[in-house]
Amino acid sequence: MNNTDLNNQVAIVTGGAQGIGFAVAKKFINMGAIVVLWDHDQKVAEKSAKDLGPNAFAYNVDVTDTDGVEAAAKRVNDEHGKIDVLVANAGIAGLNAAVIDYPIDEWNKVIDINLGGIFNCCRSVLPYMVKSG
Repeated sequence: MNNTDLNNQVAIVTGGAQGIGFAVAKKFINMGAIVVLWDHDQKVAEKSAKDLGPNAFAYNVDVTDTDGVEAAAKRVNDEHGKIDVLVANAGIAGLNAAVIDYPIDEWNKVIDINLGGIFNCCRSVLPYMVKSG
């Protein structure tokens, strides 16, 4: 990533408490953004936000919960006045198993998080992004 100026930009990073999401959040903080970590693990998200500093916030969000994602998007907009950036990073690798042995419920979980979660986040956040230009 380059060193784009993100001063006063509000960025949501799903799955932002660790891994690639945390690295993106850290870079955004260094570029001046206000970063809201959306993660299903509240304790890890709170620790990560604390590590990132005063411009990072932790929200407990399950990206597969449509109503919860909509409420979280509204909360970010209400608390921070706008939403400028969405990094829909939350995802899981799923089981390491042959297709013939792969449990359907596990496959559906992967699809719900990795595909449905992105749709839920985009659908809920984009109206606020459009409104803020």
